[in-house]
Amino acid sequence: MHHCCKEMDFFLEESKISIGYSGKFRSYYINLKGSGGGQRIHYCPWCGKKLPKILDDEYDQELSKATGIAIDNITLDTYSSSNPNLPLEFRTDEWWKKRGL
Repeated sequence: MHHCCKEMDFFLEESKISIGYSGKFRSYYINLKGSGGGQRIHYCPWCGKKLPKILDDEYDQELSKATGIAIDNITLDTYSSSNPNLPLEFRTDEWWKKRGL
């Protein structure tokens, strides 16, 4: 996958800097050392380009439509790839690409 610039592609590929990308939510983040968490970023640290909109809310809405689970009842367990009830398309970026988001 190509991201916003060659530098972003390089550092995501090489894992030399603790930066990550979640295709499922289309979000970029900097890993926070020792916490298991991350700080989302909205602009590329190398070229300054605004990164694509993060799709958390859209994910919940589309997952709710696809499964019938009320948005208020969606939990971290619902998102888990090991959840057998999670439709395959919602385990990757397929869900938003399929919908043209």
